[in-house]
Amino acid sequence: MEKQFQLTNNKEIIAYLAQLFPNCFTLEGEAKPLKIDIFEDILSRLDSNQELSKSKLRLALRSYTTSWRYLHSIKTGKYRIDLNGHDHEVITQEQMDLAQEQLKISKEKAKQRSKKENKDKTGANVHSSPRSNSLVETAKRMEKQFQLTNSKEIIVYLAQQFPKCFSLEGEAKPLKIGIFQDILSRLDGKEEISKTKLRIALRVYTNNWRYLYCLKTGVHRVDLDGNEGEIITQQQMDYAQQQLKESKGKAKENFKKRTDLKPNLVHSSLQKAPKTLQIGDFVKVSLSNKTLKVQIVNIEKDHIKVKVGSGMQLTVKPEHIIK
Repeated sequence: MEKQFQLTNNKEIIAYLAQLFPNCFTLEGEAKPLKIDIFEDILSRLDSNQELSKSKLRLALRSYTTSWRYLHSIKTGKYRIDLNGHDHEVITQEQMDLAQEQLKISKEKAKQRSKKENKDKTGANVHSSPRSNSLVETAKRMEKQFQLTNSKEIIVYLAQQFPKCFSLEGEAKPLKIGIFQDILSRLDGKEEISKTKLRIALRVYTNNWRYLYCLKTGVHRVDLDGNEGEIITQQQMDYAQQQLKESKGKAKENFKKRTDLKPNLVHSSLQKAPKTLQIGDFVKVSLSNKTLKVQIVNIEKDHIKVKVGSGMQLTVKPEHIIK
């Protein structure tokens, strides 16, 4: 448990990986393109070690492979390497083009944020170089933005920051009313999460069955430090039980619908993927109103695995593929 608290951010995790696998990860100078599935390789080598969780490792790798230094390393003809520094697959032209496109977009965003920060700082008393500081701050902010991309990752982060309040397993604790504002005040100045993402993540957490079960009459709500506060009332418990009942009912209905539709619709739609798509094909996928050029690495029963130019793999549904 002590080691888990030693590796609290991406920078520390990458430094740890560079220490364990110096022939693969670097902290400065030219980066080396990573072998596809390096994530699984690391997990197998760490085995029972508890230095970092899967979630932390995935976030750190995402930060590493989306950094400018790494994207610059993705060049046609270069070999990707494994944890021991041995050569594997060769980077293709399409992969290099995608990496260059990501790099261009990333730099443009950094430029826009730098301009915005400089405007915000107009009239402020800045003793150091505003340009230098803004670029450093922008780079840090960009790195952190890649850390927390969904509600699950945000809850993991909150459980790390406030272990006496949030939990990932076992019995949950009722949260103090106004916990959202408390979190914002404690994270003051940090950019790990936006207000919108935090609000959504808290909604997911408090609508979870595990959390609804903990809302029982007489139980105290807790603040971020685990201090007891107001007591759950009968009315609050009844409301939570009603939510739980409705949620379970919807889950049962959705399961029944999926079961009924599976023989007719799901199989017929998935049968098209193996016929029209092949492993190794370069296609475009539509994700969150964005289109990415990717390469298919595996076609499975109900989803397709693809990789982007940085080597990171994504899992998408057949309907996300743009033919």
